[in-house]
Amino acid sequence: MRLSLFLLALCLQPALYCWAAPKNLLDSLKTADEQQRPLILRALGRSGGRAGRDALLKLFDVDAGPPEQNAIIARSLGKLGGADAEKRLLEAWERLQKLKFRSQNLPPQAAHLRSEVLAALAECGGPASLPAMRRGLIDDDDAAVIHALEGLSRLKDAQSIDGMIRLLDSPRPDIVQASFEALSSFKLPEVELELRRRVDTGGSRIKILAAYCLARQNVKIGLLVLEGFLEEVKGGYPEGVLASYYLGKLGRPEGPAYLMRIADEDSSELRPLAMEALGKIGDRRLVSKMTARWENESREMRILIAQSLGRLGGKNALRTLRLMQDDPVREVSWSARLALSELGEYEAP
Repeated sequence: MRLSLFLLALCLQPALYCWAAPKNLLDSLKTADEQQRPLILRALGRSGGRAGRDALLKLFDVDAGPPEQNAIIARSLGKLGGADAEKRLLEAWERLQKLKFRSQNLPPQAAHLRSEVLAALAECGGPASLPAMRRGLIDDDDAAVIHALEGLSRLKDAQSIDGMIRLLDSPRPDIVQASFEALSSFKLPEVELELRRRVDTGGSRIKILAAYCLARQNVKIGLLVLEGFLEEVKGGYPEGVLASYYLGKLGRPEGPAYLMRIADEDSSELRPLAMEALGKIGDRRLVSKMTARWENESREMRILIAQSLGRLGGKNALRTLRLMQDDPVREVSWSARLALSELGEYEAP
């Protein structure tokens, strides 16, 4: 009955539940309180268009504005893109670099803003942003390094390959993973040779990461290695989750199938990891399977489902997220609203 009433309301009031037009978002921003502003600023990054970009540029001021707000604006500008957005982001990066150099150690909020500015440049920047991203590759902030890797990979900056290969030996697992993923964009003999060496000599996690890179480059051994981690496996294990995630990224159905089996096992400690992986694969066909029983899930799993749906998007994801806004647990409700804003949708409370 609840679903039927929801669908009826949807038909009667479509304006409340569609992507908000830029003007509506901008009107809401004028009167929004501190809790609602972050949602609107995020939504503008997805559906703000030129008017939204202009408004965000006026609000973006790393010297005067609140760091948390500037960080959200930076990411929204990265999604919207454009030469004017890239120029302002580069100016902000240089300003924050100078502040970091003077103080040696930025306050946490300013450090987060700095990494988010680089993340935005990684998403929308062109050749003019390459110096900033190359500098980010040797940064002492892990988040900045990872964002730099993402941007250099997107722009296929061959000049950075040696630096990426050096990072494969970093003691920080997240940077190692990001470095492998970045190298997968470069189908070059020297890169393939390095990846093959890692497949032959690395531990299980390194083998999986290197194998994914090779598979992306259509090197047959890569896919065979990934599939080998799921052969004759009865239960879930961390390496199986990682291999399945990358198989899913490659469009292989056995990866998501393995992850769904783990997600359906109420007793498995790997359920949260499997659900997060399903959301990051990016296949919207998984939405219906992920949301079939969200109301009966734990608080932690409902939050992960909301986050995953925010990454996947699509009509079915939006429909479920709208329902999840009414979840009695505040953290779940907020996660659903946050996910909706990332998809360009905002509804005033």
